[in-house]
Amino acid sequence: MPTAIAHDEDFKEVQDWAVAPSSSTNPPQIMEDLKERVRYMMYGRKREPIFIRHTATSKSSNDKGDRQRNDYCQKHFQSIRVNDKYKGKLKGRVVCVFDDYLTHNSTFEALRNLLIKCQVKRIIFVSIGKFKSSYESQYVQKIFSIDGDVYSGQYTAKFNTDAEHDVEFDDAARRSLENLTELAEHLQ
Repeated sequence: MPTAIAHDEDFKEVQDWAVAPSSSTNPPQIMEDLKERVRYMMYGRKREPIFIRHTATSKSSNDKGDRQRNDYCQKHFQSIRVNDKYKGKLKGRVVCVFDDYLTHNSTFEALRNLLIKCQVKRIIFVSIGKFKSSYESQYVQKIFSIDGDVYSGQYTAKFNTDAEHDVEFDDAARRSLENLTELAEHLQ
């Protein structure tokens, strides 16, 4: 995967690399290792995590009910802050965020809205896997207004609207996923 990223034009403009926090307060070590390898290879300078989960929360795969609910993001807003070491240092930058699995897209959407509050120029999300439902054909982007200090965790997020985007699933990507699994095993 790191080599594939190095040759992909979309990633050449990435300046900062991040990992979506796990549901616990401990960072997902395999994803951190992957991020660090990519960051180093792509000459990224910032090693510190961009996002900090200050309060543990339930795993998204355990959340029940309507996946399109707007309050799914709230558990992330209530438990994640942007690292204060980046205060004023993300504006106008391109950020890539890695996550191990995309479940309900609530983590990505919370992180996306936090980065928008930080005035980043562009956000790229990379999910290693996806919990796919047979009825799923759209990604629901959620737009929030955030008031307060995202660096201290003293902020509130109010849902504004959402936008649905058609998605495609590439079954040929399974081989890439197998390669990533092999890489993850080597990182351990």
